[in-house]
Amino acid sequence: ASFDAGLQFAQKRLALLNFDLDRIEFRPFSPDYLEQYRDIDIALDTAPYNGGLTTCEALYMGVPVISMRGRTHGARFGASILTNAGVRELIAENDINYVRRAVQLAESPKLIAGYHAGLRANMKQAPLMNAQEYMHGLETAYREIWDTFLHARIRNGSEQT
Repeated sequence: ASFDAGLQFAQKRLALLNFDLDRIEFRPFSPDYLEQYRDIDIALDTAPYNGGLTTCEALYMGVPVISMRGRTHGARFGASILTNAGVRELIAENDINYVRRAVQLAESPKLIAGYHAGLRANMKQAPLMNAQEYMHGLETAYREIWDTFLHARIRNGSEQT
């Protein structure tokens, strides 16, 4: 579908929900889309299915993301990313807390500026961004699982693998 078709669909849906369309900015695809994050003060994560790459990109570009921790994997992904980035304070536990955190942050330009200045460094230091260390940890976990499996088989008297 074209940008125009998607735009019309989104505008109709938002109008049905009584959103003020003059307060919403729609932008077409741009190869420098990451630079557009500089125009965003706060990102609100989706629920019940949280963002993944978009959440990481927002944080990397210095944009704080408010995310609600849900009960399923798809609803806990945002909280996992925020924990990994060292900003657990941006995780909400319910709808009321989600709105409260967003409003408190929106009312604090100094806090927003602090996030804008420091989130990229947080992300660069986050385990999520260290593929080598992540793989080392994953390989260690696999070895531990394999060792546990082998020891259980030996204890049970079946040494054949």
